[in-house]
Amino acid sequence: MTAKQAKEVQHVLNKQLAYLTGSMDGPHPILIFPKVGLKKLLQSDSATYDELLVTMKYFRSILSDDLVSNGLTVLVEATSSSTGPAVKAVLEMLASEDNGFVYHIVYVLIKATLFGGKTKPLVAADIMKKLHITLLTPGDLSQLDITQIPKEMGGLMAYSHQGWIKNRLEYERIQSAWKHTKEVVGSMRSSLDHFELPCNVAGAEFLIEDSLQRKEVWLGVIDEMREPIHTVLNHLNHPGEEEVGMAMTKAYNSMIASLGEMLEELKEEEKGSNAFWTVHKARLDHILRVCQFRKSADKILDVLKEFSDILTTNLAIEINKETAIELGLKHNAFVVKCREVMDGHMASMKEESMVLFSPDFLSDDTAAAIHPSTQKAVDLVLSTMQGLAQAYKTFLLVCGQKRDFFTVTIKFHLKMEEVEMLSQEALEFLASQPLDDITATSAGNLMTTVDEHLSKLQPQLAKNLRKMAKALPGRYFNTMGKRTAKKLCHTRDLLDSRKTGLLKIIAASLQPPPRPPSLLPPPPPTPPPPAEPSPPPEPLPPAQTNGSNHVDGILPDVKAVVESEEMKACVKVYQELITTEKEYITDLHHAISSYYEAVDDEGTTLPVRLRGKRNIVFGNIVDIHRFHNSKFLSALLLWEQQPERVGQSFLHHAQDLNSLYPSYCRNNAHSEAIVSDNAECEAFFREFQLKIGDKRPLYYYLIKPVQRITKYRLLLKDMIRCSENAPQKIQSELKAALDKILDILQASNDSTLNDRGKLLLQDSLKVWDGPERRFFSGKDRQVFLFEKVLVFSKKVGPDGLKKLDNTYSYKCHLQVSQLALLKKPLEAQSLSFELAVINQQRAIKLRTRDLWVAEIKRLLQLQVNLAEGSITTMFLDDEFDEQTTEYYEPLVAGVISRYVATCDYIPDSGADENIALQAGQVVEVIGVNQDGWWWVRPDGSQGSPTEGWVPASYLVAFKEDTSQTELETSLSSS
Repeated sequence: MTAKQAKEVQHVLNKQLAYLTGSMDGPHPILIFPKVGLKKLLQSDSATYDELLVTMKYFRSILSDDLVSNGLTVLVEATSSSTGPAVKAVLEMLASEDNGFVYHIVYVLIKATLFGGKTKPLVAADIMKKLHITLLTPGDLSQLDITQIPKEMGGLMAYSHQGWIKNRLEYERIQSAWKHTKEVVGSMRSSLDHFELPCNVAGAEFLIEDSLQRKEVWLGVIDEMREPIHTVLNHLNHPGEEEVGMAMTKAYNSMIASLGEMLEELKEEEKGSNAFWTVHKARLDHILRVCQFRKSADKILDVLKEFSDILTTNLAIEINKETAIELGLKHNAFVVKCREVMDGHMASMKEESMVLFSPDFLSDDTAAAIHPSTQKAVDLVLSTMQGLAQAYKTFLLVCGQKRDFFTVTIKFHLKMEEVEMLSQEALEFLASQPLDDITATSAGNLMTTVDEHLSKLQPQLAKNLRKMAKALPGRYFNTMGKRTAKKLCHTRDLLDSRKTGLLKIIAASLQPPPRPPSLLPPPPPTPPPPAEPSPPPEPLPPAQTNGSNHVDGILPDVKAVVESEEMKACVKVYQELITTEKEYITDLHHAISSYYEAVDDEGTTLPVRLRGKRNIVFGNIVDIHRFHNSKFLSALLLWEQQPERVGQSFLHHAQDLNSLYPSYCRNNAHSEAIVSDNAECEAFFREFQLKIGDKRPLYYYLIKPVQRITKYRLLLKDMIRCSENAPQKIQSELKAALDKILDILQASNDSTLNDRGKLLLQDSLKVWDGPERRFFSGKDRQVFLFEKVLVFSKKVGPDGLKKLDNTYSYKCHLQVSQLALLKKPLEAQSLSFELAVINQQRAIKLRTRDLWVAEIKRLLQLQVNLAEGSITTMFLDDEFDEQTTEYYEPLVAGVISRYVATCDYIPDSGADENIALQAGQVVEVIGVNQDGWWWVRPDGSQGSPTEGWVPASYLVAFKEDTSQTELETSLSSS
């Protein structure tokens, strides 16, 4: 039960049912039940006894536990016989366990007859024993300190009960006020300690001012408490005459001690409040400084914005190169100035942030260093610095972009001037060399000049110019870029047209000479009728019948004819070399501009296997194209007047060829593994082929370099055969060139066959490459089946004699991954089968035994299902019989198929499939191959007997509406 205050039980205390005395030096307080109070108990009902309990509990609440534990001395004034029942009630109450007191001894001040004599005892013996009751008479108080006994009971103390109540009420009022003061002070401290972090300087200043006002109120409350405590304490320490005795009691001592403790607490509270305010003020000053820091940061951001606005101002940089350079220099100077200003601001802000973070400003042993508001302020400083740094970084980035903008603009103007200059030089060259004034002799040199201009005016220049124009703002750059690029393309068209004209002039000069007259004597005339015999003729002089004279008369003509035929053959081989070289370059260019660029196109979703594998798929095909287009073709064209000297070009560029082709062949197997072995990649390239409308798959172009180096071998061999009567120096050059090519072929084959796997089978087999109508009997080949490669070779011996030892001449090889069994019925008694070479339009037929068929089937696993008719026979390179003739590919619908012969063409002896042409003869082109030969049918004829091969250089397109006169004029000009 909560202890009550004196003011709450004042009406009970006023009845004086009991009161406390006792010396300050004595160990036991004295609890007195006066006679006045006992009489009031007799005069009242049972409620008065409850008030007695209330009085006892109040006394218990004002005494310390130490005093209560020592025990109380009780004095009951039972001097009137009429108060007996009340005395009995008091003693029984004291003996109960509910009052919370421990009693040292109980004195009962009585008359002699109340507890003894003839009268019955007032209380039971057990109560007497429990309370240690001692009976005293009014004249015998020697066992008590009479200075603590009121005068009314025979003592010496002047006791004023109302004065005691008054002092108690004042003490408890001060005690209550002190409790309230501590609550108020704690609440105010808590309110100061918890606040929202201000967002600006004004908010921080307001917070400091509000905190100062609260501090004044707070300290005022503490000061107001000090005066009443001193007043009450002074009164208790200096009581009046009627309270002098009371001042020596335990109750007064307890109040004085409590008030003294209040004063000490007041001092500590004041000291703690000052210390708290010192820390709190430091915290508020820190917050104010942080807000000022943020305000400075905002000003710096405004400066940055002004600088950025100046940077983003549109500048007239499209006028010319000089203006762009001038504005670029101004931009650089402006950026330097901006950086000087910003670097100064950033340095001061960094210094200030270090102060705000510094332990000298906020000591680690203070509460401010760990207070949440302080941590938030520090975080705010950090985020502000990060924001400033990011804004400055962005500004510098914009400066860099603007600098790059000026750089690109200047480069654009420079590039545009370069293209304009190159185009103008090319146009001036074309104007200075009219086509009508050019002879066949000068056409070769002019071709070199045209190629030089074309090499300078690369289409990539126009592409780069348009790309740079798109990167610059405004329509001016786009318009100028398109105009200059258009001029470049137009100039290239004119150069290409001039090149075509020069080639026509050169081709006209290389027109085969008229067919020489027959060396055989004319048939003898019909003999006349027999006549009379005439006399025998006189014998010729010896000089006319001499054999040497016959040789001198006939053999020189034969020699001239032979040399003429050899020259024509050399020209034919040279023309084939040039034609196929140009077609080869065209095919490489197409592969690079379409498939190569598609793999690198970021807008295309590439298969996972293709990502980052462009160099593996295409190898060094770009370098090969660059070499042939810019160097090798020009070197070959130098010998148009002396085709038999073409070997010098191969010798001069042998190192380039050797550095390009073996590495390409070495990579080719890896390329096949990606392009053909992976279904996803194969589907991707097939879809792209359909998208661009290409007749040929990617592998057709990837195998071109491998075929080309083999083609050089065949053409050089043909050139050597055609130059048997040439000077020894020329023959040595051609043979040395052939040796170089053979070395490159060997290096390419070695690099390709390095990873061939384990040898599974080898045997001598009959092999057909191509349609059986081409070869009536197969070739005898030693075939080696490895795990990854199928190798074809020919068994040879010393001095070319066959089958004398185990020496083999390599012919060709096929990757097993590129093979598939053709699904076609075989002859009843034949053990032969056919293999298809995927992506090469090639079929190989072999006659072998069941063991080979089973092993190849096991390797292939019968996983390649080729669509019926999707493979047509076509030679890629003819290693088997070393002939250059190939089967044709049919023309696509819509392509011009009618051509007219520009001059007579007479096939060589032994070329059974070639047909003759006459100048002006119209033919229908059925198909073409990759070596400059076309399969044609003379106009108006049907059937294969009149079909055959002719060189494409002898034909020009025929226009249906061309008159005979125009045709003759065109042929004569050609």
